[in-house]
Amino acid sequence: MLAIPKIFAAGSQLVFKPAKDVSGVVKVMVYPVAVPPDTKVKDVINTCGVGQGVELIINISNVNDKPSPRPIDPKNPYRLRLVVEAPPLPFELANDAANKGFPVESFAKKAGMDVDGDVLGIAIAKAGVSRIGQWQYLDDSNAWQNIERTVNISTRGSIDGDKAELLFLKPVQKIRLRPSPLDKVWRKFEALQTVLRFLLWDQSDGLASGAYVVAVKGNNAISSQVLSVFMERLGCDGRPSSGLIHNECGQCGTRSCKKCDGSTNSSAIVNECKECVLGNTGKDRDHGKDCRGICGGSFINLERCNNTCVSRGKKVTDCSGTCFGNKRINRCEVCSNDRKAGADACGKCGGDNSTCTGCDGKIGSTFKVDKCRACKDPKSPEFNKGT
Repeated sequence: MLAIPKIFAAGSQLVFKPAKDVSGVVKVMVYPVAVPPDTKVKDVINTCGVGQGVELIINISNVNDKPSPRPIDPKNPYRLRLVVEAPPLPFELANDAANKGFPVESFAKKAGMDVDGDVLGIAIAKAGVSRIGQWQYLDDSNAWQNIERTVNISTRGSIDGDKAELLFLKPVQKIRLRPSPLDKVWRKFEALQTVLRFLLWDQSDGLASGAYVVAVKGNNAISSQVLSVFMERLGCDGRPSSGLIHNECGQCGTRSCKKCDGSTNSSAIVNECKECVLGNTGKDRDHGKDCRGICGGSFINLERCNNTCVSRGKKVTDCSGTCFGNKRINRCEVCSNDRKAGADACGKCGGDNSTCTGCDGKIGSTFKVDKCRACKDPKSPEFNKGT
């Protein structure tokens, strides 16, 4: 089938634009043709042309395309998968050697795609130690090395600057998150705070694994967008990020089986006063209660008064030391239940009755010795008469 020629006026410029993702050799035949004005194309088909034709050979080189994040939804190519999950870390790790890591390709192929069909590795831009552990990679000598990268990443998710030092890892190389301590478990929000940030790498630049300072802009071997990978850890229940561990009795996901006294098999309990009692504590069930049964109460049993329950600080003995006695210190400073104890018949403390005894020797008598030296009643008419 003959192709219908297209007539171009003298001085016209021809531009060849290949179709998307097409490479190879394209041949175009060009003939100089002298035709009168307004000549129709169908009239030219049947002519032999004028002059010798020229064959233009156009070589379309295969240019490498950048790898890119994979869309979350194929129907929406602008919603990209920028965060991916690595295989979860097992709950049971007997030792550090049991943490064998996982190949880069296990998450890189889930995170990105390459239209050229290249198997993707990664170029790590940012990672370090966190409160749950340290990202590491397995080097060529089968030794785990800490990943310490601090490349600046813009808020748009691209590398700041024209150049950056990145750690390039082949698809088959292993990385791991080394927990600290070994039995550390964590929740998903903690895992998302310990991400490893990377660019997709299609290996078209021929670099070997290792750290290189490379141009970022215009580099078709790495993606423009920075992606993140995080790792969860299985709990003892086999679920990622459950955070569940075995208690002291080997039970998964339950609270500590230790009693309040620190033992796993004692009779210790926390009583109503929130005191740990029984078991190995040496405390009885009612520890923390006062003698009235009130937690934190102020009443005590007074041993010297037959364990009578009294208010702390209350005086319950009298001046003689008798529990609930009725003796008091009176005005003569005598401990007695008699308010007059220590006073003479005249009421004088420590007196000898002399202050209320008359000259007649009688207590309470008003007799006095008059001027005549006679002992008489002062009210008597004979007082001071000498008779």
